[in-house]
Amino acid sequence: MGRSRPSGVLDEHNVRLEGPINKVIEERKDARRYFPGGRRLFYWDDLDMSYFANYAFWNYFTLPALLMRADIDWQEIEPGWLEATFPESIPTHNNVQRFRFDLKTGLLIQHDYTADIISKLATAANVVLEHKQGDGFVYTSRRLVTPRSPSGKPLPAPTLIDITVHNFSIKK
Repeated sequence: MGRSRPSGVLDEHNVRLEGPINKVIEERKDARRYFPGGRRLFYWDDLDMSYFANYAFWNYFTLPALLMRADIDWQEIEPGWLEATFPESIPTHNNVQRFRFDLKTGLLIQHDYTADIISKLATAANVVLEHKQGDGFVYTSRRLVTPRSPSGKPLPAPTLIDITVHNFSIKK
């Protein structure tokens, strides 16, 4: 019988790795305060990666419902573009982010942010390349994250993250 990999769990700004039967293997309280700097400039451990990946995917997969939270302020800055200000209590890339929605379909097509835990210079354009339908709703199924130019346009390279979701469902 093979060893199972631990699961990363995000609990506000705390992160932990759990093994079978939800047994805590390792945890880090207030994980965000360890970024950026120090050894994280060169190496991330499993808790660092779990914190980043869990908050990022939680943000991505709960959009646009995430923007409807009462503690997130947003405004339309031009047709199809929203600028949202997140409170410190929400684990996310940075406090002020922009979202571009297709004016015809209302679907998300670009999400701009700065990955503050990496660097204040880590500006990114998270471009949605494809949407699919599953479990009765539309979701972003393909995203490509590249650096963002000072004018806000996605740069063609390098690819920072390439996300493909093959299937998405909600457990009831």
